[in-house]
Amino acid sequence: MPKPAPKPSMTKAPSKEHPYQPAPPTVVSVPRPAAALQSGTEKVFSTRLSADLVRQVKTHAAATDTSVQAVVTAALTAYLEQP
Repeated sequence: MPKPAPKPSMTKAPSKEHPYQPAPPTVVSVPRPAAALQSGTEKVFSTRLSADLVRQVKTHAAATDTSVQAVVTAALTAYLEQP
């Protein structure tokens, strides 16, 4: 007499409602308007600077209502165009 087919030893548990509802999705970061205006030819340039110089650049950018990128671009361009 043949053996009967074995029954699966593990079965899927019945699904239940989860007691906690996940929080609704939130906006983590919103792209700045300046980021949308980039031409696509710009590259990331990173360098180490002293904390005092970084503070001066950020203070100047805030005082003139410009971005840090614009301040650094203007400063490097002016420096490199000197004879």
